Amino acid sequence: MIAKINKLVGGLLITAIILFPIYMAFVFSFQTIEEMFQVPPLLFPSTLNLSNFSVAVSVLGSYFFNNIFIACATLTLTLLVGPIAAYALAHYVGSFRKHLKVFFLFFQMFPVVMVAIPIFMLFNNLGLVNTYLGIVLADATYTVPFCIILLTSFFQTMPFSLIESALIDGAGHFYAFLRIAVPISKSGIASTMVLSFMMAWSDFFYALTLLPCKKLQPMSLGLYNFSGQFGTNWPQLMAGGILFAIPPLIIMIFGSKFVISGLTSGAIKS
Repeated sequence: MIAKINKLVGGLLITAIILFPIYMAFVFSFQTIEEMFQVPPLLFPSTLNLSNFSVAVSVLGSYFFNNIFIACATLTLTLLVGPIAAYALAHYVGSFRKHLKVFFLFFQMFPVVMVAIPIFMLFNNLGLVNTYLGIVLADATYTVPFCIILLTSFFQTMPFSLIESALIDGAGHFYAFLRIAVPISKSGIASTMVLSFMMAWSDFFYALTLLPCKKLQPMSLGLYNFSGQFGTNWPQLMAGGILFAIPPLIIMIFGSKFVISGLTSGAIKS
């Protein structure tokens, strides 16, 4: 009993330490600059001052819609390519499967800062800099391999005898994939959707490299508007950061059960 209490207290303490910076950012978003730098700091907002949020909404409005479009377009491209490639890799590639999985894992190890400049040079020659297509293709370079890695293990747990029965009855490979593999693997695909959307939503470096035009930039770059030549308006920046975090937080809350079931289902082979 004492051991369980110690584990509970330890878990709560670790959780409090992790969430404390987020809580303070929430408190700062309701304060003025003078209140923010007050010593000792205020652990609770003195008033519900919404002026910082109104300024953040007015500044980040266009960036928000850019972010939504880029994330949704990247997610669409990922779902068009990733599940089909993962399905083929799981059941049809054969002896090359291990080599391809290592290739995708190796590609995921490269930091974005390492490949952003070569991608910029390539896209600049193709006329894709300062375009939605360019940033979507760039974001897909890490969402598609991630989707393939995650779903390959998931498709391997699926009984392939169902696919073989459909093929014997005259169904095509693509029809069997849509009618049998996708419904069975819906939790894995849903978890991939949630995680891929969050990855595309939070992209910063590709956007910084490929979108110098402010009209196309996402919110991750729009937050820079609160940093000026003579200082940073931290309360407004905190308010903008909270607004930036709300959409992926909502998606994660409603999609957490799919993420958990998808990741655990792909961990066990039948």
